[in-house]
Amino acid sequence: MFLGTFLVGACLSAHADPLELKSALVFTGQATELRRDLDPGWLSGVPAKQYTGAAVIDGKWEDLGFRYRLDYDQVRGSEGRSVFNNERSSGQLLQLRTKFLLSDRWALRLGKFNENFDNAHYAHVLDFLKDNITSSDTEDLAARVRGFPIAKLSYNGERLGADLIYSDDSSTNTTYRFNSQNPNFNRGIRQWLGVLRVNFEETDVTTLVQKPSDMRAGFGAAFVHTPNAQMQLYGALFSQRGSRQPVLRNIYPDGAPPLGGDDIYTNSGSYAATRLMEDRWYTRGMLGIGWTSETQLNLRFEWRHDQSGMSPQDYRRWGQIVDFHRSLLRQDRTAAAFNIAWDAQALRARQRDSFLLRIDRPLDNDFSIALGALVGRDRSVLWQPRLRYSPAGKRLDAWIEFQRTAGREGSEFGSALARTQVQVGLRYLFD
Repeated sequence: MFLGTFLVGACLSAHADPLELKSALVFTGQATELRRDLDPGWLSGVPAKQYTGAAVIDGKWEDLGFRYRLDYDQVRGSEGRSVFNNERSSGQLLQLRTKFLLSDRWALRLGKFNENFDNAHYAHVLDFLKDNITSSDTEDLAARVRGFPIAKLSYNGERLGADLIYSDDSSTNTTYRFNSQNPNFNRGIRQWLGVLRVNFEETDVTTLVQKPSDMRAGFGAAFVHTPNAQMQLYGALFSQRGSRQPVLRNIYPDGAPPLGGDDIYTNSGSYAATRLMEDRWYTRGMLGIGWTSETQLNLRFEWRHDQSGMSPQDYRRWGQIVDFHRSLLRQDRTAAAFNIAWDAQALRARQRDSFLLRIDRPLDNDFSIALGALVGRDRSVLWQPRLRYSPAGKRLDAWIEFQRTAGREGSEFGSALARTQVQVGLRYLFD
């Protein structure tokens, strides 16, 4: 209400620039095949089918920019007595940002937006203020990325820059059970960041300190090296005492004792052991290389290492926990299904090492194809092919994307909750 009044009043000002508006319609349909042995009661809430229609408005008035999304969403899933067919319509302010130039070198930026501190496609290490919806939708064609409430004070020199950033997203209600909506565990927190940027002829270097309100400070750095117009090398590193990623409370047992009644979870979700204030240092890092040919063939390779992820021993223990909960199916199917569904959610704490290979290539003036393969250390794979249609001179985008997880039973992607996922999308841009 306040935003609308403010914008209307601004447009009536005789000395103000006119309000610029752009709009789009987005339609997506998605079907998911779950591994039923990992969610026998369909309690994870992952829909088998999901249909979404959205109207997205982008606006700009002088130094103020915003994006608003109004959508209708329908999700369906069923298994025995567990059936859901939910409809939802909502409006959401995705972005709202403005910038104040305090001097030639100082600026203040306020609002709801995103900040990037590394150059990764998939293996984001410094993703404190970024929403990674999927590793394939880098252009956010479906317009789903939400901003973070941010106040950013910046100094920009010829080769040196610095930022002081405060973000308070604590009003966002995210829990571990619904971590599919919070894959980086960076939502719902307050945090400070101090960033120092240095620009050389071919290399940009960033160093930073991040202090969440509920954890100790962490330290990170990133670089991007561009030796020529076709190649780019990049990397990032971050280390912090404690980890925001929770784990099953019995995933790290002393001597791996037999599982029993204490390992049956309750509705309170107390099974998740927090590592927020541990004294142990957890380090994550990534290295990547990108190359583009003269014919616009793009190749990208990334490697990520995350010490807060599961080790091979942890994965074997995870398999034992799932088998134990499966053994409860004959005694109490509801309790067993609930426990197995929570076990499947714990796979958000993936293995410590993973690799991405991605190939993008235009087929002609209208079509392009992309193929991504995300490989775990145990050789399980998440395949992500996508075909996109963008006719030249038109305002239309259409795409179809597949995701398929493959690997032996008990492996990272061989145990992923979603076995196959197909999405079709259509976006039309208006003036």
